[in-house]
Amino acid sequence: MSLVSNISLYFANNTATLAGDAIFSSNLYDCTVAGVDNASQINNFYWKIFKNISPNDISSFASFLNFCNASRFRNIYYPGTSVQIPVNVLDRNGSFTYDILTVIPVGKKRMKKLDWQFSKDQGSTVIKGKDRCTMINLTIHTTDKSTFNKPSILIFTISGQNKVSDLEVWLSDCPIGFYLDNVKGVCVCSKIFSHIKEQISCDIEKNAFSKPFDLRLWIGVTNRQNGGFGVAYCNPSYCNTGTWFDLLKVNENGSYLLSSTTSDTIPLCYGSRTGAFCGECIPNYSVVFGSTKCKLCTSIWWPLTSIIYLLAGLLLVFLLYTFRLTLTTGTLNGIIFYAQTANIGILRYLSMPCSDCAKESFFVKLSKLFIALLNLNLGFPLCFYDGMTELWKAGLSLLFPVYLILIIVFLVILSRFSSRVSNKLSKSSIQVLVTIVHLSFTKLLEAIIDVFGSAKVYEEGKGEKIVWYNSGAVEYGSMEHTWLMIITSIVVGVILTPYFILILFGKFLLKCDRLREYVRPFYEAIHAPYKTNKWYWFSLYQLFLLLLYFSETFAGNTGLAGSVFLILFIVYNIFLYFQACSMPFKNRALNLLNLSLLLALNFVILVGQYIYYYSSKYLVLFFTFSNYYFLLIFCFIILYHILLSTGQLDKSMKLCYKIDPFYRFINPTLQHHHYKNNKGDYPELREPLLADY
Repeated sequence: MSLVSNISLYFANNTATLAGDAIFSSNLYDCTVAGVDNASQINNFYWKIFKNISPNDISSFASFLNFCNASRFRNIYYPGTSVQIPVNVLDRNGSFTYDILTVIPVGKKRMKKLDWQFSKDQGSTVIKGKDRCTMINLTIHTTDKSTFNKPSILIFTISGQNKVSDLEVWLSDCPIGFYLDNVKGVCVCSKIFSHIKEQISCDIEKNAFSKPFDLRLWIGVTNRQNGGFGVAYCNPSYCNTGTWFDLLKVNENGSYLLSSTTSDTIPLCYGSRTGAFCGECIPNYSVVFGSTKCKLCTSIWWPLTSIIYLLAGLLLVFLLYTFRLTLTTGTLNGIIFYAQTANIGILRYLSMPCSDCAKESFFVKLSKLFIALLNLNLGFPLCFYDGMTELWKAGLSLLFPVYLILIIVFLVILSRFSSRVSNKLSKSSIQVLVTIVHLSFTKLLEAIIDVFGSAKVYEEGKGEKIVWYNSGAVEYGSMEHTWLMIITSIVVGVILTPYFILILFGKFLLKCDRLREYVRPFYEAIHAPYKTNKWYWFSLYQLFLLLLYFSETFAGNTGLAGSVFLILFIVYNIFLYFQACSMPFKNRALNLLNLSLLLALNFVILVGQYIYYYSSKYLVLFFTFSNYYFLLIFCFIILYHILLSTGQLDKSMKLCYKIDPFYRFINPTLQHHHYKNNKGDYPELREPLLADY
């Protein structure tokens, strides 16, 4: 028999795709040719036939199972996660072919079949051989916790072969925030999420939770030593935000924000914080004044910090005396009202961590500093001593307004023994005193709200736990917290009780002959810029602030923020309408100034509420640059007082009159205001405290 030497085999318009890309032969190997006994001739004949055929063009029965990228195989899983294993099957020629792959889970030690189930049709899979590697997806379901946290084996077999392949896997307990569903046999969302109003979805594949829109939601480990999973609402200044972060992940090391579209990851807690709703500092870090961040502090600097506070108090009192920056002039009333309103809303969002706002951080800090200083807060981080906690910070923060008041009292007492000091300070000491108390109003009000504020932490397996709002490590009503509440109540009560009695009932106390000489200087220092029959407007400002602060606290604890905001907005607009109609100030310029500030605040509230539902970044930036309008007006007011106190106001107004005809309108108004602040009867009164000296 002669062999044909030029035989070639080609496949035209082939559509076979099940096994290989062309043809499947059941007798491709160990072939014999009749009449040919020479093995080399058979071999040459074989390769001449298949010389133009690639390994993928023809295949036979499967002989080998191969794991692709076995070194990258992740072997730790949770019930409900997908085990993804890339495999292929080869025939004896190394060609990809088809077969049925069966997977059986067994224990590693006893090789006993485990009570694991795979999702539908996953136990047996047809490997078609079309692709270089076929991905096998196995979703493990089980309620047998005895197989957790120990090595197990997945055995892989193909039909017609006595060989098996295996991979080791570890099935772990459900991670933090998940629990094992005894019906489905998979890890599902913890039941504690039912205590919050937001809808949380869990992804066991990523071991993560969907991040709700609420910027205050905290999810994490409640105790660093004993563990425990919990959910709560934290201070917005404690938790990081970011527009692209849409996932939350929790592990033993803490809580993290993730992005489903990028690899970016940041801690949920801002400023080196940790613990329940980020209320503590990480080890070796301390709470600081002027910021919600925790800093690496040292105790050797506390004398310097004390000196800074002492000098700051003296400087503030000096400026108030020197430039007549008091409520008596009426120029500061509107700007202080804005700052006190912004302190409870806008400042908290400016203090809110914004990872999107890195480029604009300088403008944010400057805007925040402006609002903070007008509320007698620091506005920038300053260490006091190593290891300071939120409890000590809350207590020590009360000292600054007390210190300012003591400075004024000391000057009043000094005036009784020094005629020189008395002649310089007798006209303005009471005016400065009531201005200091007024500036301290929101600081003290916020102190009493904060110290009595509570938060609910829902712990898995333990239920509800009530802690102090500023620190999840402090149990509400504990010994140290009780002492803080008592001390704060005494300090705030001693200062604000006479203040409210004066602004609410001062008009009636003046009718009492025994009290008139003592009440009148304080009363006139506050109500001097108001018309006689419009004295109550100052009280309405403070009552609105009182309503605002307590309503904001109530709304935050009950989840009624939307309804409370609507009510407050309606009340504010009614207040604004009657202010515009009433024109309560004696001076037209003051009426226009305060009305413009109230209208601007109304605009900021409206736009801010709209942006709130759009982007945290743009909310922070809008509040930041809105503050610069008020900062500009504040600078003009300070300039006016500097010119007034130095006697340069008339000269400056004449110069402006020559430059711009617009001053023809405002010049008489400013002159009238200047006259009223220098020629009226109330600045000339000697205070009753000094009357006998």
